Amino acid sequence: VSRLVKLRAMSARELRVRAAYAAFCTMERAELRRARAAHPLRLRRLLRRDLRRSTDWQRLLLARRSEAVRRFFPSVSEPDAIRQAFGSTYRTHRTASLARAEDVLHHRIAFFGETFEFGSPIPWNTDPVKGTEWPRVYHRDVPTHASAAYGDVKYVWELNRHQFLVDVAKAWFLTGEHRSVAKMSELVESWIADNPYGVGVSWACALEPAFRTFSW
Repeated sequence: VSRLVKLRAMSARELRVRAAYAAFCTMERAELRRARAAHPLRLRRLLRRDLRRSTDWQRLLLARRSEAVRRFFPSVSEPDAIRQAFGSTYRTHRTASLARAEDVLHHRIAFFGETFEFGSPIPWNTDPVKGTEWPRVYHRDVPTHASAAYGDVKYVWELNRHQFLVDVAKAWFLTGEHRSVAKMSELVESWIADNPYGVGVSWACALEPAFRTFSW
């Protein structure tokens, strides 16, 4: 009854959008069963026409990204001045950030007021509190509200948002130590290998890949 009431409250436009998304998910679920969901040209097909049609689209995409970063963060063009500021005005922040980065290098990751220690590789689909693994199924089929069985989903989501990588990146920027770059590559590659497109709790909410994109 409650669902019928909700449907009656929706506009025709909202009903069309919801129906289209349901149809898309049905097709995507079928593609996943046939191991075709993560098509190698998926990214290219989503790009702007000028990039999509280029045979050198990967290099051009990275070049455009660098240009966008410089426009959004003008200070990127003044790295020495930024490092100097962190060594003086923001020294306390620098010390704290480097300490958090050092923890991440040893797979000690803090969030929600707790610090969790992980093995190697990090079990991305396991709840860090209960130790139970979330099911590796199509993202719409993940029971995100089943906290009794798998734990509070906020913990595994927070881990998979990779916001801790920001401190590791800052450590590389401030110290130039290669181990920070190596650890970032290791963790991202580990995550990609363990979380194929559309499968598991890390894809169960549109906000999750958005947060990861920001962190990466």
